Amino acid sequence: MLNCDVNVVGNIATVTISQPTFGVSNGFNLENLMTRLDRLTPNGVIFDVSSLKKIPQATLGGLVEAFIRLDQARLFRPSGMALALCGVPEKTLKQILENGLDRLLPIFASIPDALADQSFKSMRLRGVRSVVLCASQGARLAPLTGPTPVGMLDYLGRPMIARVMEHA
Repeated sequence: MLNCDVNVVGNIATVTISQPTFGVSNGFNLENLMTRLDRLTPNGVIFDVSSLKKIPQATLGGLVEAFIRLDQARLFRPSGMALALCGVPEKTLKQILENGLDRLLPIFASIPDALADQSFKSMRLRGVRSVVLCASQGARLAPLTGPTPVGMLDYLGRPMIARVMEHA
């Protein structure tokens, strides 16, 4: 059996699959994992297998089934869901490519690579109520904005950004 830990950060679940230590395992059981992910309702799921030297056939089959089930669940979610498989050992990667499973399993070298993908970038912003853009130096408002960014300009006694934040 394999260890399977689930961590959620920013509504993205990372499922880390590793070898058990000293015969102790929390039991990589597909049904338990799917139930747990269903309860968490993440906007994205990343399966990290980087700590495995090789992926047994049964585990690979379980991952394929998990991806299929999560992909079907994605159809019923208004916001969708991003999926990724990271850190696949070289032999298993070769096997995945030979069998055409790479069309089903979005494969990335690492978790940061997956998070940098457009599908995960858009999922991280799900649920964000507003975004305040305030990076301009305001060349069109010169000389008012010489030393002061646009958002910090005084407007009726308060910075403009404070008024925008209050409204949001």
